Amino acid sequence: MAGQKMSQQEIQARFDAETAAAYSQRKPLWLPEHDYAMRLVLKVLESYLPDSARVVDLGAGTGNLSRRILKALPDCHVTLVDFSRNMLNEAPRLLAAFDGRYRIMLEDFWRVEFPAGEYDGVVASFALHHGRGRPFTGTCIEKSMAGSRSGGLCLL
Repeated sequence: MAGQKMSQQEIQARFDAETAAAYSQRKPLWLPEHDYAMRLVLKVLESYLPDSARVVDLGAGTGNLSRRILKALPDCHVTLVDFSRNMLNEAPRLLAAFDGRYRIMLEDFWRVEFPAGEYDGVVASFALHHGRGRPFTGTCIEKSMAGSRSGGLCLL
């Protein structure tokens, strides 16, 4: 139906059916300033987080944003969270140069619980728009911030 949002199951099925290697290299046509937006995210992270920061990437997909973070913060560790096994299976190839500095969690970031104070920063790159209003988005932000250390950074 026109105007109707996809269900979580439909979203997961879509990403599980994508060709992950091609998806990871594609720039979104609907966001012509994608690279500029990514540079802004990195500028903020570099300004406010230590090089050894622990960052969680919500809806990480194939790891595009995670790769940029790992390059920008030379001693950081990134946890990639996504519910698409297909997309996450591509991440080790994209992140091969950063072995030992990332981990992958096959989880629905809308529902996952993070240990308190686990992360210095929480990021999401074009994933929250799949939410279904305040109950999903608000809860996700609250849980993410609970997993962030005091004074941590949240860029969603």
